[in-house]
Amino acid sequence: MIMKILVTGASGYICSHLFHALRSMPDIEAEAMTCRLHELSPGSVEADLVVHCAGALRSRPGELFQANATGMDHLLKAMPQGTPLIHLSSRSVYGINRLGFVTEMDPPLPDDDYGLSKWQAENKLLEDGRPFVILRLTGVIGAGARSLGYCFPDKALETFYRDGEVDLVREDAFHQYIYIDDVAKVVQRFVYDSSGWNNIYHVAGEVRSLQTLIRLMQSITGKGSIRLIDRMASPELELSNEQLDALMGGPGWRTQDSEMIRRGLLYLEGKYNPCGIAASR
Repeated sequence: MIMKILVTGASGYICSHLFHALRSMPDIEAEAMTCRLHELSPGSVEADLVVHCAGALRSRPGELFQANATGMDHLLKAMPQGTPLIHLSSRSVYGINRLGFVTEMDPPLPDDDYGLSKWQAENKLLEDGRPFVILRLTGVIGAGARSLGYCFPDKALETFYRDGEVDLVREDAFHQYIYIDDVAKVVQRFVYDSSGWNNIYHVAGEVRSLQTLIRLMQSITGKGSIRLIDRMASPELELSNEQLDALMGGPGWRTQDSEMIRRGLLYLEGKYNPCGIAASR
């Protein structure tokens, strides 16, 4: 039986890649929502499942609450009652200045409008009562179906590829960047398997050294240079990976850094084919 999936925000970096991944799955008919959330009329969505990525980025502060929180209202009213929803949220619900270690059981404490708007959207979904999965993502990197990402590692890889110089903070920092292909794997897993639904998950990479990652990029590229600069490194909140790893069969589901760097270089060379992200049953 064919499952019809509606994808919101399919023109963006993350969701254009998810849309491509879903379309490559057997027995799936993926459709991109072509209107804005506020243009949806009640009961207008016809789908077996919705993957919701649409919303405003932190760089658009005037649109945050309208797009993220009120936009969720519009989407829920447009969907038939009981239609399941996978919602891509953000680690920002915990606050951008918070430090330490958190699990999905720890309370969100947003300290900026972006995190607050994402948390409000989550609450609207929880209160609605339909089947759901909420995925709180860390920084997403890697070659997507339409572009490289916007985080520092992606910019560094592009700089090395063009034989440029990358400024790297001398004091090492540790991050949990997650590759875009791995985000797609998680969404595909919940499409194929309903176990684990009605829960919130962190979608985070392993904690790793930024210096090690950037130096690996330079080594694999074989071009460019690194300039160490004296600036204080910014510590990050660490998100637990336990819940999602348990569903995915352990931490080995994440793509190795070297493979993702290779895919990024193929993208820059105009040779990248994202068809390899298709999941198999």
